[in-house]
Amino acid sequence: MLFDQKPRYYTGYKKYSGPYYNYIDRSARKAYKYIRLLLNDWFSRFPASHQNDLEARFRSSDDSEYLSAFFELYLHELLLKLGFEVEIHPIIEGVSTHPDFLVISNKKSIFYLESTMAIGSHDEMAAEKLKNIVYDTLNKMVSPNFSISVSVYGKPNTPPPGAKWRRFLEKKLSELDPDEIGAREKIEGPRVLPSWSRKHDGWNVVFRANPKSPKTRGKPGVRPVELRMERSEAREAEINIRNAIEKKATKYGRLNHPYIIAINVIHEFCDDFSIINALFGEEIIIETRTLKGIKYFGPSRNPNGAWWGPEGHQNTRVSAVLIFKELLHWNIAMQNPMLWHNPWANIHLTPDILPLAQKLINKEGRVKQFKAKKNIREIFNLPPNWPNI
Repeated sequence: MLFDQKPRYYTGYKKYSGPYYNYIDRSARKAYKYIRLLLNDWFSRFPASHQNDLEARFRSSDDSEYLSAFFELYLHELLLKLGFEVEIHPIIEGVSTHPDFLVISNKKSIFYLESTMAIGSHDEMAAEKLKNIVYDTLNKMVSPNFSISVSVYGKPNTPPPGAKWRRFLEKKLSELDPDEIGAREKIEGPRVLPSWSRKHDGWNVVFRANPKSPKTRGKPGVRPVELRMERSEAREAEINIRNAIEKKATKYGRLNHPYIIAINVIHEFCDDFSIINALFGEEIIIETRTLKGIKYFGPSRNPNGAWWGPEGHQNTRVSAVLIFKELLHWNIAMQNPMLWHNPWANIHLTPDILPLAQKLINKEGRVKQFKAKKNIREIFNLPPNWPNI
């Protein structure tokens, strides 16, 4: 099993810098009991010959390893629930590498599926760890009357002075009257809330004090850091999606069945606009002039997409991408993916094969959308509000 049967007593929160697996395995909260039961059940149907490798990565203290293993486990179970047979790491003639899955229906091979993550670079992940360590340090703060919201700009290049900032905030908060500030906020709005900014080596942080209600003041077990608002680059998600596709697009040579890349986008900002930019190139506005000097402005795209580049269409071995937006263990029942078809694919995937939401964008840019026949919660047969049941 991925999680052993043992007594669990910890009911606290997860540290920002703590590994996902360690917290899921440790937590005595009811929701995490249901998460462990579900993941153990999925693992029982994962082929025994491949369980050791998956389990080792799943139990890793490196969250990127855990997320990768979790995503593979999720996709395997999703394919089973959709009625397919699944072959793990099928052999491809002429290449030494193996896709994650060959999907089979009625003894006939249907398509290949590869799982990957759209996640930040090594440097970005290192910066994220530095930020999380600071958040954990701030959560040790003694602050009975106020919580803190944090607005973040940029990324730190070196460890920020978290303990120094904690002491600074403790002093500032101890000088404030929560009743007075709360009364002013009701009349004048949140602009009256005290705030302080700090900078450190590429990282700009704004802390804002929020008075606690009289009932929650001094209550133990409540994290002082109430809200994090990460102001990341809007283009990070599309860059990471494009890089994820390009890394996998030609890895297995020419395949004789449709090839789908499933991507879990681990980014706070990922919408359809980001995905379209990643696939077809960044949207720009072109200025043109007539012979009479009249200006016209119209939309166009830079040739920097995974499917459209400087030489035109590219990565045509990829039939489609199946995109998830921050799929994690706690939101399994809420995350409904979208299948985006490649209009220039060498081998197209028939939309009827998968009963998931899909978008087909033709070469002229017109979009045809298919609704999912079932949502993910129904496919996995999970009760409403899972895992908070």
